[in-house]
Amino acid sequence: MNNLLERFVSEFGIIRDSVPSDYTGDTKKRPPPERLSPEEYAYLLMDDHYTVPTKFEQVEYEKDEWDYVPCEYTRIYFRTLAVKDPEFHDWVICTVSRKYWFRYAHMAFFCQKQGYILLEDVINEHMEKSILLLRKSLINKKLYREELRLRNDLLSDLLNTGNLQHKNSECII
Repeated sequence: MNNLLERFVSEFGIIRDSVPSDYTGDTKKRPPPERLSPEEYAYLLMDDHYTVPTKFEQVEYEKDEWDYVPCEYTRIYFRTLAVKDPEFHDWVICTVSRKYWFRYAHMAFFCQKQGYILLEDVINEHMEKSILLLRKSLINKKLYREELRLRNDLLSDLLNTGNLQHKNSECII
């Protein structure tokens, strides 16, 4: 292969320094996965990280009654999780953002029922932005449609059964 390369260089008058000697043919690299900024994670999930207890203390309340209380925590950032474990990252993003999305859906439903049009518009804008951020945050983009379908099915079930609203107009989600 080097002979062929030498022949092209000499025949076409190409400067030798401009020709890579270790040419592999596949110079295109995959772009890095699209990730949210810490501010966007905070907008979508109320924070850019979550904490997990890593060390526990054993506490005795009474004789032979023990409890384990967390004393040390590890902070896990969503951006780091997206690189280390993309599948778990997508599951966490869908699950946590779904909880907040349902809360906003309940608030929008309440505002619509009470006639608070301005507040309803603000909540709907927030819900739309969170859906856009959900799409951007998922590493496996195929999960986006499935997640939207699941949210719509769950919301329609809640609306059809009347379980979206408690008798005191409090959120049950």
